Amino acid sequence: MNTIPTRGAKAVPHKQRVILTQEIKKLGERGQEISVTAGFARNYLLLKKLAVPVSLTNRKAFPAVSIEEMTPAEQNKVRRGSSPFNKNILRMFRHANKKKGSNPINPVTREDISEKVLRQFRIELAPEDILLEEAILVPGSHVVPILYRGHPDNLKLSLKKI
Repeated sequence: MNTIPTRGAKAVPHKQRVILTQEIKKLGERGQEISVTAGFARNYLLLKKLAVPVSLTNRKAFPAVSIEEMTPAEQNKVRRGSSPFNKNILRMFRHANKKKGSNPINPVTREDISEKVLRQFRIELAPEDILLEEAILVPGSHVVPILYRGHPDNLKLSLKKI
């Protein structure tokens, strides 16, 4: 008896977008994004390493034009697009302090943020790279400046009291 569920014909999308790693006659040039059938991409292009799936990392690795040919604004846009912090929000929860006269929540420090980034994004970020001047004491949305791979970036932080 077959215990592994089989895929139906509709389970796999018919088209897949890929980036060509080299020029292919009748398909396109290196760095060009094309849409091909899923089977052709999976069984031929990806298998022979003639193409890679479309992602921000792969777009940066195989640009349609070289980075040197881009304007400085376009270069910055490509470099910023590779940051994992652009669209993701770091969510943190803190217990309320019940002591009178103390802060409403336990403070969030650089070390706490570093540990949470490692757990949530699986990215090692040293506490020194988090440019937080003082601990965060107020629940809500915060933008924390950081250094990611030596470049300035912003980390969106959502802090809630429980």
